[in-house]
Amino acid sequence: MRRQHKEKKSREKHLNSLIGKEITLWKDIENLLLTKQPKQYDQAVKILLDLRDLAAHEGPLEFNSRIATLRQTHARKPAFIERLRKKGL
Repeated sequence: MRRQHKEKKSREKHLNSLIGKEITLWKDIENLLLTKQPKQYDQAVKILLDLRDLAAHEGPLEFNSRIATLRQTHARKPAFIERLRKKGL
């Protein structure tokens, strides 16, 4: 119980540190995807999870729209699309 509380607080602190950096994070994702390297896809998905959780507080509409665009733009990257699917994105 205590560990979960500590992890939750740590996650909240991390998400709060990202507020206002969303535009940069979306650009980072695009740059990671341009590398066409599966390891970079993992990093992009990690950032997307942060953005999803951040959007949950502010309203997910823009996030959902952007993730749909990413899926469409990068549809020819099955490794990336599979990572999104596994994470529920």
